[in-house]
Amino acid sequence: MPHPPRRALGPILGVGLSAAILAVVGCTKGTPSGTSTTVAASTTPAPAVDDAPVKLLAEWPTPAGAILFSGEQNGYIEPCGCSDDQLGGLRRRLILAEQLRRQGFPLVPLDLGGLINDPNGPHGGPEESKIRYTVALKGLDLLKYEAFALSAQDLKLGVEEVLGQYLNLGDRLKVLSANVTPKPESGLGGQVVPLLRIKAGTVKLGITATLDPASLEALKDPNKSLLEVKSAEEVLPGVLADLERDTDLQILLVQGPTEVAERLAKKFPGFDVVVATSTATDAPAQPKPLNDGKTLLVQVGRKGQYVGVLGIFPEGNGPRLRYQRVTLGKRYDRADLVALGEPMKELIDVEFPGILKSAEVLKNYTKRRHIAFDAPMGSTYVGVETCKQCHPGTVSRWSQTKHAAAYAGLTKPGRNREWDAECVRCHTTGFEYLGGYIAPDDPKSSLLKGNQCENCHGPGSSHAAEPDNKLVTKTVARSAADWDKNHRCIECHDEDNSPHFDFGKYWSQVVHSKLDDYKDPKTHVGVLPPAR
Repeated sequence: MPHPPRRALGPILGVGLSAAILAVVGCTKGTPSGTSTTVAASTTPAPAVDDAPVKLLAEWPTPAGAILFSGEQNGYIEPCGCSDDQLGGLRRRLILAEQLRRQGFPLVPLDLGGLINDPNGPHGGPEESKIRYTVALKGLDLLKYEAFALSAQDLKLGVEEVLGQYLNLGDRLKVLSANVTPKPESGLGGQVVPLLRIKAGTVKLGITATLDPASLEALKDPNKSLLEVKSAEEVLPGVLADLERDTDLQILLVQGPTEVAERLAKKFPGFDVVVATSTATDAPAQPKPLNDGKTLLVQVGRKGQYVGVLGIFPEGNGPRLRYQRVTLGKRYDRADLVALGEPMKELIDVEFPGILKSAEVLKNYTKRRHIAFDAPMGSTYVGVETCKQCHPGTVSRWSQTKHAAAYAGLTKPGRNREWDAECVRCHTTGFEYLGGYIAPDDPKSSLLKGNQCENCHGPGSSHAAEPDNKLVTKTVARSAADWDKNHRCIECHDEDNSPHFDFGKYWSQVVHSKLDDYKDPKTHVGVLPPAR
C-alpha cells in the first residue's frame, strides 16, 4: 500500500486524566497530568484525583489506533521508594492499559528501553539487577508490549547476559535496534530486529530504534565485540524508506541524549513520532513539534512514573494525532480497579521476592569495608542490645524514632521485601559492610534489624570491648556537623524516599546527646560482642 501523502499533523490535543497530590515525603512530583490543550492554547486544570472520571481520555473519540509509550524505567518495577503518594509501577501501568483496551482503544505498547538502573550503583547490586531485568521483561510481556529499544543502560548488566535473556522472550516481544546489533557469528541476535511493522487497530505502524554509539563507549565489557555498531545516519535512510512503503505512521525510538533524538528527527523528517530519553524524572506534558509540526518529539520521563498515550484518528474527525501524558498515581489504586492489576501484583509481590530468596541475593551480596567510619580493622556490628548496656538513655530515645521501626517496613502483609537488597540496605544495620546484617534466616542478623546506632556510628565491637580506649571511642563519635557536611544521611534519605529532606529538620527528630552519665562502673568494663 502506498504511503499517504505527508502533511502537518495538526494540533495535538491533551485531555485531562488526574492530578498528582504532593506528599511531604515521596517521589518528586511534576505538574498535574491533566491538561486540556492544543499546542497553541492555554491549559485547563485537571480534576482532582478523587474526582477523576471513571472513563479515561473521556473527551477523545475512540481512536482508530493507539500507542502507549514508556521508557527509562531504571529498575523501578514498582513505585520508587517506600513513602506514601509515590508515582509509577508496572501494576498501575497494567491497570491503565487494561482500562483503555476495555474502552475500545486498539492499544500497542512500545518502550524506549532503559529497564534497569546501574547494576554497580548503590542499589540492589549486580545479581539483583539481573533478576529485576528478568522481572521487568516479564512485566512487559504481561502488558502485551510489542517491542522495546536496545539501550546502553541495560547492557551494563553484561552484553552476553542481556542477549541471553533476549533468547527467552518468546515470539511477540521484540528488541529494536537498527544500528547496534549482535554480529551473526554470535548466534545471539534472533530477538534483535532493525524494524517492526505492526497494526494498531486499522493503522499500520512502522517502528525502528537507534542507539547512540557514544553511549556505548563507557561500557567496560570485552563482549562489546559481539556487537556490530554503525551510525544512525548510516542506517536510517534505508530503514525509513522501507517503512514508508507500506505503513501509515513511522516511529523512531532513540536511545541517547535528547539532543541526538532532536537532531535525527530534523534530519529524517519522514518520522511522525520520535521518542527521546529524558534528563529529568518528570515528563514534559506535551510533545515538542518539529519540522513545522510534521514530527512530534515525545519524552516520557524516568523511573516509570509517567507514560504517554498517542491516539491516531481518521481524517475529518479532528486532529490526526492526540497525545496525553499520564501520571501513574494513586488513582490506579482504587478498589474498583485493583483486579485489573492482579497479574502484575502476583509477579512483583510473590514471584519476584521468591526468586530473590532462592537466588540468595542477600547472602551473596558483595560487602565492603566500612572505611567511612574509620573503624579498627576487624570491627563488626554488635546491635542495639549491646549498646544499651552502657547507653540506656540514648537507646531509649532511639526506640522512639522511626529508625527503630524501620524493619517493619519490609514485612507489610502482601508486600514482603525482606529478601530485597535494595530495600534491606536502608532497613537493617550494616548490610553493605563486612560484619553487618546478612539475611532474615541468619541467626545473628536478628540483632541488626532496623536502622540502629551503628548505621551512623559505625561497627561498635571494638568500642564495646574497650569503652575507655579514647582512640577507639574517637572512631565512633559523631557530630551533627559531620553528618550534615558529608551528606551521609542521603544514602537512604535520597530523592526517592525523602525528596524534601532537610538535615536540620530531620536531625531535631533524632538528636540524642548527653542522655547517659556513665557513672556505673560496669560501663567501663567492656562487653564482649556476640560471636559472628
